[in-house]
Amino acid sequence: MTYQFTSGHWPIGGGETGELVRRFDWAATSLGPISAWPQNLRIKVNSIVPQVLMWGDDHVMIYNDGYVEIAGNYHPRALGATVPGIWPEIWDWNSKILEAGFRGEVQSYRDQKMVLHRHGVPEEVVFDLFYTPIYDDDGKVNGVLCTVLENTDKVKAVAELAESREELKRLTDALPILVGFIDRGHIYRFANQGYMEWFGLDAADVVGKHVSEVIGQASYQTRLPLVEQAMAGDRIITDTSIVRPDGTDRNVEIRYVPRRTSGGDVEGIYVVMIDIEDRKRSEVALQRSNGRFRAAVNAVHGVIWTNAADGRMLGEQPAWSALTGQPFESYQGYGWAGCRSPG
Repeated sequence: MTYQFTSGHWPIGGGETGELVRRFDWAATSLGPISAWPQNLRIKVNSIVPQVLMWGDDHVMIYNDGYVEIAGNYHPRALGATVPGIWPEIWDWNSKILEAGFRGEVQSYRDQKMVLHRHGVPEEVVFDLFYTPIYDDDGKVNGVLCTVLENTDKVKAVAELAESREELKRLTDALPILVGFIDRGHIYRFANQGYMEWFGLDAADVVGKHVSEVIGQASYQTRLPLVEQAMAGDRIITDTSIVRPDGTDRNVEIRYVPRRTSGGDVEGIYVVMIDIEDRKRSEVALQRSNGRFRAAVNAVHGVIWTNAADGRMLGEQPAWSALTGQPFESYQGYGWAGCRSPG
């Protein structure tokens, strides 16, 4: 069936491409003049969603403003041209799609990768593609309408984010410390290999789990006030002891570092745990050694002080100060040489 239209007024609107359609010499194509187009050929819509109609046996292209960016440098000559003539680099793909479409098949493809030459050089792109057959009144398919959503930037961003996360994981796994992240619901969203080894758990037993499920309810309740303080925006550094799965008790330094959104809100906290057991043991041993030394000095009936190899007096010398009356500032270095006997 053929409908008669005034070619100078259709399509109504359509922006820049709509004006090109109105002015184009369609009589020079297999579609013929607009005034003779059937109704189902006149489905071009004023939409910001990129769409291209591929019509007839030679697949003549009619598209909207949204498709202009998809066409790249092929616009405007793609309008009224054939699919294989404009897109030879993907004709293997399009030929199969159009064959199926003209058989009446509705098709959709998510994140479909292609290599186009729309800007003069090979360019890998990613599209969501939706193909719909267009029927005439007799049930015959006359064309295929393709709706195109370009996801190239999104897919690249997702891939870059995944690589960034993997790089962060490789880095934190190499550190001799525990690094994790918990959200405002106190759920682990990240934990490095150190976490798994320390608590004797697999990744599935940590990531996605509540803190109390990983460290135990008693430890969780002990640390909860500090966690909530960090969630309020404070950086926390504290020492505590943790019982490992093998029953050993280890001293650790824990740091809670808030992570803020671009708006300044705290969306969770980083948890950094450092094993300080050896340091604590050294501190205790040093305190005991100093205590024994003080006890020995105090037991001597006389004056004992400490000199460097060149004769300089070093550090605090309580017995010397008590005997001579010299303050700390006076007897440091060689100050002792000027001291006179109090008698």
